[in-house]
Amino acid sequence: MSEEETFRRKLASLKNATDERPDDGLAWSAFGDFLYLESENPNLAVRAYERAQELLPENDLRLRLGRAYASKGETDKGFAMMQASAAERPRAEAYCFLADAYLRNSRDVEAEEAARRAIHLEPSFEEGHYLLGEALKHRDQAAAIDAYRVALSLDNNYAIAWQGLGRELVNSGDAEGGVDVLRKAVNLDPDDMWSHVFLANGLWKIDQRQEANEQYLAAIALAPEFLDVRRWYAEFLADDNVSERT
Repeated sequence: MSEEETFRRKLASLKNATDERPDDGLAWSAFGDFLYLESENPNLAVRAYERAQELLPENDLRLRLGRAYASKGETDKGFAMMQASAAERPRAEAYCFLADAYLRNSRDVEAEEAARRAIHLEPSFEEGHYLLGEALKHRDQAAAIDAYRVALSLDNNYAIAWQGLGRELVNSGDAEGGVDVLRKAVNLDPDDMWSHVFLANGLWKIDQRQEANEQYLAAIALAPEFLDVRRWYAEFLADDNVSERT
């Protein structure tokens, strides 16, 4: 079964659940999660979460609803919802939601503050450290690398933290070390397009062209609709030395 067919079947299944059980708040919440995380449709996700919140008034869905609002452009409304939820019941999860939403809106300083708050509340929660790394990577690369390493010390199978660490090692000039780390990220999550792209970039830098070519092709196979990957691959192929070795 193709990835597209799997996606369509899951979408149909979740939509059917809300049609068959229109008063099931959990079904609407699950539908909202799918719409936001996998279909990247924040407008429909907002509707699903709003319906879920109506049906589950005892549950606090403001983190998910606020995240969807921020994603659809209503950032003030979305962040206010998430901030209110975090203030009323401080917990690491809430501040991680906030940090992630800030990052998606290029608000790195606020993302750093939220990630540090999450770490303060729960130092052993690896996601807070990973998000701190993401918030710092453009302003303090060394500190970002340290944050990814802390996350991995807490969860050695945290694929996206291996990805972040490897990417920043390559960018900092340690391409060989970054490649080793990115291979771990790919092994842990072979369906993550970005890990293949970052690994390809690192391999290119250390002149391992054949394997770099394979990683670019793997990334394209995972996301053929993402034209930037095809452009980066074309740039790779245009390198004077590549055509002789691939």
